Amino acid sequence: MLPEDLTPSKIRGNPKLLLHNGAASTSNSPFNGRYGTILDGQDSIIVTPNSSFMPRPPIGAQCEVYMRANYQYGTDDHLQWPQAYIDQYPHFACIHRVVLEGNRALCPLFHGLTHYDFVECDDTAIVKGVGCLRPLTFLRLQSACQAVIDSVGGVNGSNTVLSGLQSHVSLIKLLLRRLHALPTSFARVCLTVAETQRVMCELHLFVEYMTIYKPLMEAPESDAPSMPIDDTLVGAFSNDATVVQRFFKVSIPVWHMVAMKDLLGIRIDNLSKFMTPLFVEEPCPLRLPTVFVGSLRDPQKYCRIQDFTTHSMRWVDPFALSTPITRGHEDIPVSMSMTASTHYSPYQKKSSGSHGKGMPHQFIDAKHPFLLPLVESWRLGLLAVVTDSSCCHSSAQPTSSNPTAIPRENQYAFPCPDIIATLNTEEKIDIGCANYGVTHHLWLQRAPYIFAMKKVMQTWNDVHPVLLDKVQSTGWTENEILELEKAVAAYYVDCFYLYFGHAPMLPHQLSHHTSEDYTPEARAHMLTSRSGVYMDVKDLI
Repeated sequence: MLPEDLTPSKIRGNPKLLLHNGAASTSNSPFNGRYGTILDGQDSIIVTPNSSFMPRPPIGAQCEVYMRANYQYGTDDHLQWPQAYIDQYPHFACIHRVVLEGNRALCPLFHGLTHYDFVECDDTAIVKGVGCLRPLTFLRLQSACQAVIDSVGGVNGSNTVLSGLQSHVSLIKLLLRRLHALPTSFARVCLTVAETQRVMCELHLFVEYMTIYKPLMEAPESDAPSMPIDDTLVGAFSNDATVVQRFFKVSIPVWHMVAMKDLLGIRIDNLSKFMTPLFVEEPCPLRLPTVFVGSLRDPQKYCRIQDFTTHSMRWVDPFALSTPITRGHEDIPVSMSMTASTHYSPYQKKSSGSHGKGMPHQFIDAKHPFLLPLVESWRLGLLAVVTDSSCCHSSAQPTSSNPTAIPRENQYAFPCPDIIATLNTEEKIDIGCANYGVTHHLWLQRAPYIFAMKKVMQTWNDVHPVLLDKVQSTGWTENEILELEKAVAAYYVDCFYLYFGHAPMLPHQLSHHTSEDYTPEARAHMLTSRSGVYMDVKDLI
């Protein structure tokens, strides 16, 4: 029990009573205080044995965690401000708030973007403000990420730990591909960069915790600090004596929350005031939803933050959607896990068992009540493809040892935003005409587009089907056009798979018959005495 002169009410009235055991000239121990202060509104004090400042702890049972205008979470952000220690995330206390002097290569992980770092794709476009990272900025960020990724190889741990590391690496690569390949607004680029920095910092501290701090914590030597205190580390709040002792031993800043009734045996050398953080409070301009509401000591807070990163940033490859993240509790937490078996494909491959032993894989035509059926000639072309990846061109197999490969993120073409935002641009009219022609229910209306594709395919550096080189000065009948259409479709789908390793997006039938009187573009017609025949101008030259 406290003496009468050390009651909570008297301590609040005279905080200097905290110094009743002060001995600044004596070396510190884990449970003595270099600095101490009273926690507002509670019969508790906060004591730190090794830090030079006193951060205000984030406290609350129903706190709202949301992204701020600087794409961080303010005092609720474990990368920026000390949080309550949670057993599942012991490594979060090892995060560096600023880049170290001797590690300038990691500077891009600690700095936000300016408008200088953003380059518009086309400053003459109707839709303004669409662009990407400046190439030099991207290369610096990529180089910093690679330096951290390379350090992963030095970690020894359980399969769960290694899986957690690799899933961080996978997510980083997806984020970098998004920054490299997906034009978007400046605000979205800033968000993607901030999330890339977040995952990279977590991976960096993940590695440092496993290779530096955890081995020192478990070493059998004395509890004296094994290295100078590093004030660039975020640190953590804790009321667990074991945690305080372990953090003190490896010089991680730690703040011990102590009930006033236990003050009698605690030494505090100096009083301190809470440091007020200079964080942005305005919400993110993208109007993002609240990430988490609840106790800041709840591990679900960090699950929700990583959920946001995963679900908002992963989708560079639209055919590689993955399941939500899962968690584990071995050694240190795992974060994002991605399993290849859960990936989605629009035209799935048949398993080898459905064809018999030794038979090649093939695509199947996916069926769904909300999905219009494929145009028949294109459906047959899809089913005719032999999906043997060993036959694919080297460009379809991007690996570190294959510099000629087409990067996966460049295997998808994003439409110019002008096409979506306007009604009468030339590009939109061209796409509308092509879609109209390829899917028209009348073969005579499809014929010009079939021959246009035939002409393009003749320029491809490959062995063409015989029909693509065929010339008929007497014209083409309906049956001949239909056979040509099948040859064009099959050749296109097969070539696409061989060069990209997956099926293309294929035309689907219209849900209605188009008007026979309407044509989206003017075309010159030649009248002949023979009905049911289509003449290609090139055949007459």
